[in-house]
Amino acid sequence: MQVIITIIFLLLTNTFAYAELRLPVSCENVTKITIFQNILEEKDAETEGQPYLYTITLDLEPEVAKEYSRIADPNIVATIKPDGTRVSHKPLYLLTPKGIIAGDTSYFECVNSRQILLSFKTKEKAFEAARKVCLKIKPKTIYGYDYLQQQLKSRKSNRSR
Repeated sequence: MQVIITIIFLLLTNTFAYAELRLPVSCENVTKITIFQNILEEKDAETEGQPYLYTITLDLEPEVAKEYSRIADPNIVATIKPDGTRVSHKPLYLLTPKGIIAGDTSYFECVNSRQILLSFKTKEKAFEAARKVCLKIKPKTIYGYDYLQQQLKSRKSNRSR
C-alpha cells in the first residue's frame, strides 16, 4: 500500500513541477516597453530561416516586479546540452486585458526583479504583444542589426561608384 501511495505522490508532484507560469500584466503595472532586435548566432529547428529574434521587455512597477520574480524563481529549469548548460524556463504566459501572450520561441523567456522578457520570431508579433499589454505605452525600439546592414550596403554602393 505504501508503494502505491508513493507512486501516486510522485505522479502528482511531477505534474505540478511542469506547470506553466501565468502572470497578469496591464497598463497599471508596466512602466516601459522595449523591443530589441537580436541576431541569432545559434540556429536550431525552432528558429530555422529566421535571421533575427525580437525580444519584448516589459519594465514593471517595483512592487509588482519583486512579487513576480519571487513567484517565477522556482520556475527555472536547467537544461544541459552537449555544448554546455543553458537555463530555460517553464512556459510563460502573460494574461492581459486583450488576451493571452506567449513568446513563440524559448529564447529569453525571463522574469527578473525589474522586468519580464519574451521573444518572438517576427517584429510584427512583438508589436502585437506590446499592443495587447498596453496601447497607451509606445514601445521603444532598438533595431541595431537592420541599421548596420543598411550602413554596410550604402558603403559598398559608394565604393563601387
